[in-house]
Amino acid sequence: MRESGPAMFRSRRHPRRGAAAVEAAVTHPILVVIAMGTIETCSVIFTKQALQSAASECVRAAAKPSATTTSVGDKLNQFAARRNLANVTLTMTPANPATLRPGDTLTVRVSLPYDGLGFIVSTFSQSDVSAECTAVKSF
Repeated sequence: MRESGPAMFRSRRHPRRGAAAVEAAVTHPILVVIAMGTIETCSVIFTKQALQSAASECVRAAAKPSATTTSVGDKLNQFAARRNLANVTLTMTPANPATLRPGDTLTVRVSLPYDGLGFIVSTFSQSDVSAECTAVKSF
């Protein structure tokens, strides 16, 4: 004869004892890796946006009539200090904004190595995060 009542429920629960612990042990590392990857991806996106803003500010500074290579570099250093960015490099084309005439095009490229951005990003990427901005000198 079949058991009924509380004894029946006890016998059904017994084979599944510890199943939640095993499921948690399998899924938690996967969720942690996904969360860490999301955080590092957001960090790269934030840095890319910061570099785009830096390139924009630098090209604006380089388009001024009194602009020099040093003044544009100082502008980048000020921006990098505000955003806690280290090892930021500046490339201008042409290299000296003082030689620009009205109507000439100036391109500023700002880049940062992936090394300082995080473990996952620096492990799987060999290039730099960079941003570029172009302007035409109008005065």
